[in-house]
Amino acid sequence: MKIVQKYGGSSLADAECVRRVAQRILVDAKNNQMLVVVSAQGKTTDALTKKYLELSDEFPSRESDALLISGEQSSAALLAATLRRYGVDAVSLNGAQIPIRASGKQGDGRIKEICTARIRKEWKQGRIVVVTGFQGITDEGDFITLGRGGSDTSAVALAAALKADRCMIFTDVDGVYSADPRRIEDAVRFDSLHEDTMLDLALHGAKVLHPRAAALAKQYQVPTEVLTSFSDQAGTVISVDAPRRTGVTASNPGDHTVVISGVLSSIPQGGLWTEILNVFSEFPCSLKFGSNVFQAAVSEENATALMKRLHHIIYK
Repeated sequence: MKIVQKYGGSSLADAECVRRVAQRILVDAKNNQMLVVVSAQGKTTDALTKKYLELSDEFPSRESDALLISGEQSSAALLAATLRRYGVDAVSLNGAQIPIRASGKQGDGRIKEICTARIRKEWKQGRIVVVTGFQGITDEGDFITLGRGGSDTSAVALAAALKADRCMIFTDVDGVYSADPRRIEDAVRFDSLHEDTMLDLALHGAKVLHPRAAALAKQYQVPTEVLTSFSDQAGTVISVDAPRRTGVTASNPGDHTVVISGVLSSIPQGGLWTEILNVFSEFPCSLKFGSNVFQAAVSEENATALMKRLHHIIYK
């Protein structure tokens, strides 16, 4: 099988985490062709951004992108070196070496083409390929970053280009939930999830998968799973055959309000809809309704309370 795995910054935060990820990869790589996409370790991207802004107000720019891609390059080299220490052949590649061609604005590039020949060549040599996420290269030969969450996009795009059998997105939570489990204690974990629901959740603030990655997974029918690198527990499988679900998300537009969204598997009937509307009446908020989404903009201090009330009504 061809397997693409993506590991985020928290999964690679320190040497112990890198070793744990390498050991997981070794297990999954048996009899499989393995490509691993990595983010920068921990808060590296934030730290590099801060350093850049101390010296320049041109952000994003060609030079800021040239700096920021170093975080992923460091992660890729460290992971490949760790895998080699464990006795397997591995090689790290950046966006220019593959290449991943991208266009658009610095700091917000869009992948337009991936050449898979180098990856397939390394696979034929029996190597595990570790690729830098979050980055591509322009037609002019300059690095360009893909925006926040760009490593998710890199992983799904590579899986689509390679026609991978599995695309595994490793995060710090063990799947997709009905709400952020760090805010809602009784959030329900989904074993499987329809691709449309995943896209709606991502578009309305769920941090578990970037919206561009969710859209690519749907467009190219990439078999995707969201899971954690901190345990061996199975994650959430996202597919066109999975059931649609209802979830509650939160996003911050930056104006001291929080937008609470309800992504619905079906239109609430009768008493349930009345209960939802009654909850909104208890909080000062502005409401918007779509075909399968309702949204309420509330103050930051009321956001968690409103989320909890809505989630309790939907999942009681």
